[in-house]
Amino acid sequence: MAHSSRYHRRHSKLLFPVGALIFSKGVDRLMREGRLDPMPFFQRHARGDWGQVSDETWYANNAALKIDGQLNSFYVVTREISLSIMSEADRSATMIRATVGTLRPLLPLSTDFRSPVPVSHFFHRPGA
Repeated sequence: MAHSSRYHRRHSKLLFPVGALIFSKGVDRLMREGRLDPMPFFQRHARGDWGQVSDETWYANNAALKIDGQLNSFYVVTREISLSIMSEADRSATMIRATVGTLRPLLPLSTDFRSPVPVSHFFHRPGA
């Protein structure tokens, strides 16, 4: 039992302060409808599991942890729902946004991880 609790404490540690947790209107609506629990994805983000992002974004996020840069994650929840999570460089807030439909992330985004990239830049409609 002691080993289990040590494992839980070590793997439940957040890598950075998350600040205010902000849900978009879409996330709020999906939660109220019972279609989404964003917390497991938020926990993954806060522990350094960036989800379905490019290697470039993964490495940029890891570097941003050391220099207080913006952190971006992307998770496919279902065929129709995906989440993007962005923590501000100053760690004052973490925003969770949902996309419903057939959107896919545009990756890689940028080679300059220090400049903020709006979460809306993560998406591209196929055929657009």
